[in-house]
Amino acid sequence: MARGRLRGFRPERLRLARQAAGLTQEQLAIRTDISRASIGSWEAGRTAPDPRNAVRLAQALHLSIQALTGITVADAQPADFRLWRGLTRQMVAELSGVAEPVLGQIERFAVRPGPDTASRLARLFGIERRTYLAAWERGRTRLSARHVGTDFPHRDLPTTAPDE
Repeated sequence: MARGRLRGFRPERLRLARQAAGLTQEQLAIRTDISRASIGSWEAGRTAPDPRNAVRLAQALHLSIQALTGITVADAQPADFRLWRGLTRQMVAELSGVAEPVLGQIERFAVRPGPDTASRLARLFGIERRTYLAAWERGRTRLSARHVGTDFPHRDLPTTAPDE
């Protein structure tokens, strides 16, 4: 997934939601101030919307951003919670007080969020801290499994991000 794009985006969910709303691509484009070409590209599965455009689509179609994906909370990774809220890392940094570079390290599984950091992020995303930490552990485990037989990770466990 490209940086800042909606992981798990399902083009057919966007198309079906648009059709259920009785809208053409052009009508949805007008309602969202997004180009018809972008909507067509997303529905064709060539690209996925960024957080800002995902918010616009969800609002226009009266659904959650999460509904545009096939990802459940039980399968979510830390970045999913941010994207489901339509937030960029910069926005999260400003709202939570967690430095943007630290957010990047957490979302890349380079460092584990400390208790205070995890609590602040969980509050912002409207979830429990344990849910956020479980998502981080799940994502880290999946990442490690993809790199079996390689030198990843360079250490057994990542360091914990300092609580700011």
